[in-house]
Amino acid sequence: MHSSLNPDVSVIIAVYNADRFLRPCLDSVLAQTLVNLEVICVDDGSTDKSLAILEEYAARDARIQIIRQENAGAGAARNAGMGKARGDYLSFLDADDIFHPDMLRRACEQAKRTASDLCIFRTRQYSERTGRKTAASWTLKSHLLPDCQPFAPEDAAASLFQICMGWAWDKVFRTEWIRREGIAFPPLRNSEDMYFVFTALFKAERICWLDDILVTQRIDVGNSLSNSRNKAPFCFYDCLILLREALERSERWPLYAASYTDWVIEFASWNLKTLDEPARSEVRQRLRRDGMRELGIVQQIRNGEYDRKWESTVADIFGISAARNGKVCTTKDRKNGKRNWLERIYSMRYDGWMKIVRVMGFRFRLIRKKRLIADWNGINDRLAEMQNRMDALQASAEEREEKLLGRINLLEEDQKVASEHSRLIDIQLSEVGTRAEKQEREIGRQHATICEEQERMQSEAGKFRAEINLLYKQIAYPERAREQREGWALMSYNYTGEDYYDCDCVNLGDYIQSLAARQYLSRIDTYIPRDEIAYYAGLPVNMIMNGWWWVCPGVHELSACINPLFIAYHVNNPCKLTPSMLGYLKRNEPVGCRDLSTQKILLEHGIKAYFSGCMTLTLGRSRQWAGGNGRVLCCDFDIAADTPIARCLREEWGHIYNLRDVDICTQLTTLETSQDERFQAAEQLLETYRQAALVITSRIHCALPCLGMGIPVILVISQYDHLRFDGLVDLLNRLIQHEDGRIESHICRKLDQGGSVVGIRNPEDYRTYRDLLEDKLHTAWPGSMIRFD
Repeated sequence: MHSSLNPDVSVIIAVYNADRFLRPCLDSVLAQTLVNLEVICVDDGSTDKSLAILEEYAARDARIQIIRQENAGAGAARNAGMGKARGDYLSFLDADDIFHPDMLRRACEQAKRTASDLCIFRTRQYSERTGRKTAASWTLKSHLLPDCQPFAPEDAAASLFQICMGWAWDKVFRTEWIRREGIAFPPLRNSEDMYFVFTALFKAERICWLDDILVTQRIDVGNSLSNSRNKAPFCFYDCLILLREALERSERWPLYAASYTDWVIEFASWNLKTLDEPARSEVRQRLRRDGMRELGIVQQIRNGEYDRKWESTVADIFGISAARNGKVCTTKDRKNGKRNWLERIYSMRYDGWMKIVRVMGFRFRLIRKKRLIADWNGINDRLAEMQNRMDALQASAEEREEKLLGRINLLEEDQKVASEHSRLIDIQLSEVGTRAEKQEREIGRQHATICEEQERMQSEAGKFRAEINLLYKQIAYPERAREQREGWALMSYNYTGEDYYDCDCVNLGDYIQSLAARQYLSRIDTYIPRDEIAYYAGLPVNMIMNGWWWVCPGVHELSACINPLFIAYHVNNPCKLTPSMLGYLKRNEPVGCRDLSTQKILLEHGIKAYFSGCMTLTLGRSRQWAGGNGRVLCCDFDIAADTPIARCLREEWGHIYNLRDVDICTQLTTLETSQDERFQAAEQLLETYRQAALVITSRIHCALPCLGMGIPVILVISQYDHLRFDGLVDLLNRLIQHEDGRIESHICRKLDQGGSVVGIRNPEDYRTYRDLLEDKLHTAWPGSMIRFD
């Protein structure tokens, strides 16, 4: 891969005799998801195969640069790498450690997003001895971090040197800021990164962090850069002195002195524990002799300006045993004869102590005797008081016992009276039970009589309805047999006439009317759109003209290729009936009218017309109600709305039907669908109606098909239209809201044998018009229409 002139980040790796682990280290850097980087490897005088490995990788990837120098330590190697760095950010890595593949991208993005000078993240450790990976949560103490991100060093002044470790490889630094502040690694064999990191921390303006593990540190490695302390044990000591001097030069010493003191105690203790002899003894001797003075923490220790958990550690490291008058008392002070007040007490003679004990013992015995006498007198007084109270309680108990005996006698007498009353009640209940059995038998006999009378009345009603049907057929204009043409056509709909200039949807109710006509046709040769019936020039066809269809301007009569039967015909706008149209209807009379308004209009123009009802009343011939799934279906009506009709329905029928959880559907679909898709949607809509226990709708072309199929249905009308509804609504259960807000209700109730309302049933008067429609069809084209038994 080619090296970029402006890399996002420069990764600096100090290498010294690391051939065992150098390959995994380099692989982890080259596998980063952030590819615009440079890798500066500084060979610090290695004597193993490290340089050969670096040259091998540099030959494969142009992003790797190699710098060679005599062995001078990790600090000098990293400074040499920083001098060659061109990246916007600096990242340091020991040759035996490993980066997470996404570390550089995430750390640099976080630093850029927050405009921070450095970004800190978490690490984990891999033991070369045990082969185990352990999360090192102590490397980033999130509980000490400020709530805001990024934060300024002043926001964490009390614990700035405790929030993270002084390692350079778990952080990313902004290059331009490091160079401007002149921050570099001191020329030490170890601990040099501690000075670099903590100097960067207190000089930074903005610091951010990532709460994720992004680097793995390899431990238990003999020749690691981080394991050279025994060879130079005072490097950490010199590094602490340099850090204190840098703080004093920056005039920030008072702000961070307490946190620095805690870090000195902790870091010195850790070094003492991990150093081997004789290095440990040498370091301990110097710390006790000159440590507090050279490290600049005398004032903090004297004033107690450090965490009290380090009390014993301070005594162990600096030889401090106790405090005297606000000052420390060291082992050296005791050798010079200086003693504090506690030591002087311990040095008192034995005879003096015994004299004090004898005097104090006599006084204690005298005081104790007086207290015992007073306590004895008090006990006698309390005993006398308790005896008096016991006598009073005994007298009260005897009195209460006499009262209880009297009440028991009264209760026994009441129990005798209650037993007698119970016997009398049992006798009365027996008599009542006998009378109830007689009344129940009488009610059963009367109920049987009522049922027989009801069956007789229903039979007579059926005969009467048949007579009415026959009479209506005789009164209505008799249909004549019409000529039959070669083909059969069914009406479809394009919605392109002048009445549809703003129409953006399809009403499936129109297609349901065509489905009602289709069930009587044995075949269909063509579909003719309603808006094109005047221009049809195809096969001569017979066609049932149901619904309303004269909507195109200039249309005065149907095409000569169409042989029409006007049945269930509707005039939606009387003003559009031209003399030519009326003449055409006159030539094809009698006309079956869907509503009484259409019948009245045609009769006024001298056209023979009769009320036939809607063609959808016949849908029950090919489709029957499925019995319902127990759920109510609302078609284009909101039962939960705060309207007078919705409230009336909820109040009157909410205790019988579940009106809180209803199914919802609509008769509307989009214009983009094809004719076949619209007919399929109409079929599916009818099937949805068949599955409902009750249908509530504002659509007349939903209510009439449900009525024809025997589905309980209620039509709700918020604005009555005489042209559309006259005659039809009388066949339906209905709720009509008038202009004055009054609700007119006509709903047939379904009763059980006990006379209780159990649901809604449909009126049955529509059967007369259904039979009339079928009679007209079979008379007009005898032998060609499908008959239903």
